[in-house]
Amino acid sequence: MASPILAIRATEDETVAEEDIAAWSALTTSGHTTALIAAGHNLLRDRPAELADALRHALS
Repeated sequence: MASPILAIRATEDETVAEEDIAAWSALTTSGHTTALIAAGHNLLRDRPAELADALRHALS
């Protein structure tokens, strides 16, 4: 079963490259979306509201 993928990248996260996020698109035939959030590596701690918004938007 194909499922869409939401890849979330923090723009100030130096541990995850843009190419790594883009690579997720090869793992589905059902769509790939990338959400960019202005933050460092720990989105859940530093930007929980923006992270929740990205998830809500992807599920709507």
